[in-house]
Amino acid sequence: MMADFLGTSMTQAARAYDVSIRSFTDDGMISDNGLGLMELTKERLKITKDVPLSEVVDWTLMRELKSEGKF
Repeated sequence: MMADFLGTSMTQAARAYDVSIRSFTDDGMISDNGLGLMELTKERLKITKDVPLSEVVDWTLMRELKSEGKF
């Protein structure tokens, strides 16, 4: 799915995943530092397509769960 979305090979998508997985926190949110890795990952994988942050993350559900005390 990630390879299809990014328009990359499976190998490139796997590399992007390996780099980004370390960005996730225990509560499922991505730290600001982790979001900064997006640009680094794009550079390393030679991805030229601009991917808006709104297409990468949607915190709506996470915020709702946190407000209900489920995280």
